[in-house]
Amino acid sequence: MRLKIFLAVAAFAYCGVVTPSISDERLGFLYSGGSFTTLNVPGAVGVEPHGINDSGAITGTWFTATSSDQGFLYSGGGYTTLNVPGSPSTMLHGINNSGQIVGEYVVGSTESGLLYSAGTFASLNFPGANGTALNGINNLGQIVGNYAANGGIYSSFLYTTGTFNSINVPGASATIAEGINDSGQVVGWYRTGNIDNGFLYIPRSRHNPKILGIDDA
Repeated sequence: MRLKIFLAVAAFAYCGVVTPSISDERLGFLYSGGSFTTLNVPGAVGVEPHGINDSGAITGTWFTATSSDQGFLYSGGGYTTLNVPGSPSTMLHGINNSGQIVGEYVVGSTESGLLYSAGTFASLNFPGANGTALNGINNLGQIVGNYAANGGIYSSFLYTTGTFNSINVPGASATIAEGINDSGQVVGWYRTGNIDNGFLYIPRSRHNPKILGIDDA
């Protein structure tokens, strides 16, 4: 049986998805302390864990045969469904150690980024984009995600204290930022032609040394 595996990593554990090639069913798992635990929201036919923090709280998406995407938080051995009010489709991606969660939701034909913090949902969208998804958040509150630009190009961004900065691999038709650590390093993938590759983005320091002069010695 061929398996498709997706992993997210915390300080001590992994979560992910295993998809048997003969079925559309997706099974979530937590790997910690050398053992696997199945993650399966009651009544769901598919579960996709996507994010995990250092306390072992896991975020992701679940669905049934007849329902659209539903967001969930797994913590303390229990599941909580978290959906944006009025949205038929909510997908939760990253979570930091403060319990802030990022993801995306749909209303009508519009896809928007979401930030869930202190029990409240807020929209966060790249200016002028046709659609936005938030994929990762670090413990400083920096967020990475992607947006749909004109011409069908998918680009990524880093959001810090109210400012969006685009991240694009030169020559790529799509650049998707998936996660960010507390040092501001960003990981994701990009596409050129029909090939997908991973990338690591390291922001330039504002304190890089500059050589301004030299003497005759």
